[in-house]
Amino acid sequence: MSGSRYEDSTAAVPEIVAGVSAGFISTVVCHPLDLIKTRLQVHNSAKTWVGSLNVARKLLDEARSTGTRPLRAIYRGVGTNIIGNTASWGLYFLWYGQLKNRVAEYREGQGRHLSSLDYLLTSGAAGVTTAALTNPLWVVKTRMLTSGSGSPGAYRGLAEGLYRITVEEGPRGLFRGFLPSLFGVLQAAVQFMAYENLKIWRRESRIETSLSNNGLQCASRQQSSSKQVLGA
Repeated sequence: MSGSRYEDSTAAVPEIVAGVSAGFISTVVCHPLDLIKTRLQVHNSAKTWVGSLNVARKLLDEARSTGTRPLRAIYRGVGTNIIGNTASWGLYFLWYGQLKNRVAEYREGQGRHLSSLDYLLTSGAAGVTTAALTNPLWVVKTRMLTSGSGSPGAYRGLAEGLYRITVEEGPRGLFRGFLPSLFGVLQAAVQFMAYENLKIWRRESRIETSLSNNGLQCASRQQSSSKQVLGA
């Protein structure tokens, strides 16, 4: 039993590394777009914040007025965002892999394979667990992205944000928006259910194609052998 658990944890390492790497790269590349999106969602009533290009100009104007470098302005909060995304994807793949393996072992004992519902529930459970563990990071990240570095009360970084929220609002402040975030978990669960089923379909179609090709090759060889025998 302990050997099986060790193998499961070892097998999960590549998935965790892949998740962390994907989270890091996507965040570094897409953070400016995330910043613009967040500003649009928060300042939807102000004309100066209408349209992505206008938001980008506004961010650059803020940077000039506060003496901040433009690149630093459009990457405000990127450290918190990187930590949040890498932690989220790493934890998600860890929990999802472990839960899926446990359910697969149980289904094998019943002589069955994992069903679509199994994939949906395991990915959903992994998503809820990950959301609960990383919600404080997203609270700080959102507040950093919605305020400029020179704004009154703006957080300078993740550690300060977590500390001030805990002191000023209590631990509950770290979990603001947790329930709405679960709607995103449902979307991810459906995505992974579809993804797993598509993988199975693709694998089975490849096997069928391989068997079909092998059958044609065997038939061709038999036909060739028959001709040789008849010719002899």
